[in-house]
Order: sequence, then structure tokens, then C-alpha cells
Amino acid sequence: MKFITIFLSLLLLTFIPQAISQSPEGLNWTQPAFDMFNSGHNPQQIITRDNVHEIELKWIYQSPERPAPIPGARMAFGTHAPPIAVYGLLYFVTESNKLTALNTLNGEEQWTFQYDPVELAISDVWSTLEAQHSISFFHDLLWMQTNDCNIFAFDPFTGEVKNEILNTCTDVPGNTGKYVGHYSPTFFETIIISRVSAGGGGGRSFVAGYDEFNGRLLWQWFSVPPSGGDPEWDFKDAAKGNINPYPGDWGENDLIGGGSIFSLIAVDESTGIIYFPTGAPALSYDASLRPGPNLYTNSIVALDANTGKMIWYHQTTPHDINGHEPARSLILANATVNGEERKVILSSTKGDYAYVFDAATGELLHDPISFGAQKISAYNTNQGNNADMELSQSNLIGKQVCPGFQGGIDSAPAFAHNTIYVVTSAGLTTYDNTRTTRLSVVSNSNRLFFSRRCIPPGSVKPVRMRKTHAGRVSTRETRATRIRLQQEGHRLRRIAADTPSGGNAVVELCPELTLDVFRTAAIMHMQVH
Repeated sequence: MKFITIFLSLLLLTFIPQAISQSPEGLNWTQPAFDMFNSGHNPQQIITRDNVHEIELKWIYQSPERPAPIPGARMAFGTHAPPIAVYGLLYFVTESNKLTALNTLNGEEQWTFQYDPVELAISDVWSTLEAQHSISFFHDLLWMQTNDCNIFAFDPFTGEVKNEILNTCTDVPGNTGKYVGHYSPTFFETIIISRVSAGGGGGRSFVAGYDEFNGRLLWQWFSVPPSGGDPEWDFKDAAKGNINPYPGDWGENDLIGGGSIFSLIAVDESTGIIYFPTGAPALSYDASLRPGPNLYTNSIVALDANTGKMIWYHQTTPHDINGHEPARSLILANATVNGEERKVILSSTKGDYAYVFDAATGELLHDPISFGAQKISAYNTNQGNNADMELSQSNLIGKQVCPGFQGGIDSAPAFAHNTIYVVTSAGLTTYDNTRTTRLSVVSNSNRLFFSRRCIPPGSVKPVRMRKTHAGRVSTRETRATRIRLQQEGHRLRRIAADTPSGGNAVVELCPELTLDVFRTAAIMHMQVH
């Protein structure tokens, strides 16, 4: 099957070349969510509710077919990143790392940049996830990050590479996993601020600041402790937020992962503070092996942009087992709260809650605002220090969970006129494991999750499988596990299922498994055969 990307140029964009000298408000869209605050609101008045019905199609651009598949890669098609418009040109990037510039008048291609897929294939740090979620425009240059963690800046008119910072995921302290770079950098003055995601590869997620002129690493902030654990992890910064230090948080093992910063970053240029959410802990192994709140996953974080030092944090779901992490963005806003003008941080989560924080202190200005349907089995959400810090995913077996694995607020919110706008999805997941009480396997976010108990007693421990962290079992790892189990005389079965995103999951596991995952308007069924 062929997949294509189609862009429709609306009325607003066709006005750009003629009006650029006048620079009316909202003409250029330079950031993924319009501005450095991530408001998602364009104040332009060209298109209004009175004339929106008059918009006409001007042109269609069909993106060429993606490059040849990379063996072992989890491919994605089309584009997820919002396009941006500057100087009368429209820019967009595809999931396969292809950047394109189009003339907004007629849709004619001006230039393209295709990152070499061979570089991805030979990368030692790439998690094999192909994805692009943003491009941005700073200092008269167009910026993107490739999936193997290279930052490029392009001349907006010619596509010539003007600046680059390469191999930002190489030699990361305390890391034993792999990464994916899929968000473009942002800026504070001359500091390039970038982040990477574990991307299913178990990498130790971080945000970093680089000197714009020489590419030197200025600082690096990590959302999770190093592989092997750090008994003092919570005692360094936990007092800056809502969670008490937990001795031995995360335990002493190499199964630490998650906390991905797969989101937009808001920048306060007046104070030099940056804000972002962090993702859930890696859900690919038994959560009881990572006791504690698992700081600083599932958190809203404020850092000093000059030093990378934490200013405050708020953890919404300690010791998460449901994947109820914050959504893909947060918003810095000037808002009226209880009749008082305040600078606030607005965030939402897959647990179907929205939060309003004081931007300077992290104080929660409202009780968490609930959206969507009734919350069912939403363990530890908003529980703070009262959360159960030793829960396992086995607690989910035989239960309904709402929001489910594709429910809640999973898209970027927007803010305008003192109102936050969110999109929520009512999804219910039922985890069913009726054939065995030993096997702890659940499904969430298009991934399979494994407990150490999934290998029958007496067999060799699946060391290679553990290294995959967030749900990826490569051909090499699966084959190695199969060989070891066969040597132990264990009978193997095959699980094959289409994931909700259209990919295919084929994993060798124990024979006793029946897993039904129910979601809105569709059913995915996995079973032993």
C-alpha cells in the first residue's frame, strides 16, 4: 500500500507574499504551536467566523513516496509535525525525516532535504522509531532534529545547512538504552535547548542546552536516574516539588527508563525559565521492580534556561502503571485567576485532567480539573505522597481502566481569551489474563509489556528482553531469548497481532496468554495460537 502526504493551502497562506512587507499580526507562523508560549492561538483577523465559509482550495501538494524501509525500523508515514509559514514559504517535515519548502502562492516545491536513511540504519544510538513532531524558526534559520539526534539549521530560502550540532545522544552519562530525536530545538537568547525521547529504546531521557555559535554542551538535565539506580536521587531536588524524597526510589536495577520529553517546551524570555512535561516510566517491565514515586516522570518541570537547574516540579501521577502521563505540550499564559492577573502554566494529561500552576512557584492554583468519563482503576493519579509506591501492572489484570490506553487528553491544548481548549477521547481498556496468574503482560499505547514473571520458573532470565525497556523486542533479542528457552526445554508459542497504529507486533513469549484489549469503536485481540 502506498501512503501519501497531502497539504491544502488555505486562504491565509496565499496572502503572505503580497503582505509580508506590512507584517500584519499573526502572518508568520514560526513555532509548532504558533509562539514561544505554545498557545496554539493565532491572533490574525484575516479568517474569521464570518468568512470562514468562503475559504477556497488553491492547490494540493502530494509528497513523494517515502524512502525504502529501514530493516527493523518501526515506520510511520505522512506527517505529524505542524507545518510552519515564514516569508511566504510553507515548511513541513515527514515522519521519514524529509523537510520540504513550498511556495504558498502556488504550492511549487522550492527545496527539500532528505536525511540519509543509511545514517539511521547504522546508528548505535537510534531506537528504530521513525517520527517527527516539530520544526521551528529561530534567528532567521529553520531548525529540525533527525531521529538519530543531529540538529540542523537551514537557510529558509535555499535549504543550505548553516549550522549543525551532531551526535547529541552519544556518550550520555548513566545511559544503557537508545533514543529518538523527533522535536526541533527551541531557544533562550543564544542557548539552543533540545530534548530527546527514549522512543521505546529505554534511553535516559534529558533536556540539554548548547551554545548556538560553537555547539558546546552547556548543561544537561535528566528526568530519571542513571542505569543501576542512585540512592540519593530524590534527595537532590524532590523538595522543590510536591513529592517527599523516597529512599531507594527506582530501586537498584538496570530497568530504569522512560520520563521522555516528547513534548513542546514553553520559554519565558523575560525570566529565563523553560517549562515542559515528562512522560511515564517505562512500562515494559514489572513496576514493582521500580519502587517509589519514580521522580521525575509524569511531571511538569521548570528549569533555569541558563544553567539547567530545576526551579520547581509537580508530579501528577507518582509510580504510574497506566501511562497517564502529561500530554504533548503545555502552555505558558497570562491569565486572570480569581480576578487576579497571573502568569500560569496550563497542562493536561492522558488521565483526563487539566492543571493550572503559578509559573514562578509551581503552586497548584486549582484542584485538578476533570474531563471526560468516570475514572476507573486510575491508580495513583493525583495521589501525591499517598500513592501506592509498589504497585505492579498485575493489578490491572481482569480490570477495566478509564481512561484507557488511547483515552484521555493526548494532544496539545490551546489557550485564548482566558480559556483553555483540550481534546479528550473516551477510551476504555480491559486487561484480561484468564489462563494464568503467573504471567503479567498488559498492553498500552500500541506496545506490549513484559514482567520478569513471564518466563517460567527455572529458565534463564531474559536479560536481552529487559534491555528493550519501553516495549520493543528486536529480532535479535527475540531470537536469543527463544534459543535460551529451547535449551531449557520450554515450549514456545507465537503472539501475532496488528497494533492500533497499523504496525505488526510479533513476539515469542510464554504459552499461557489470552489478552483482549477493548477500545472505543474497535477491538484488538491477541491470543496464543
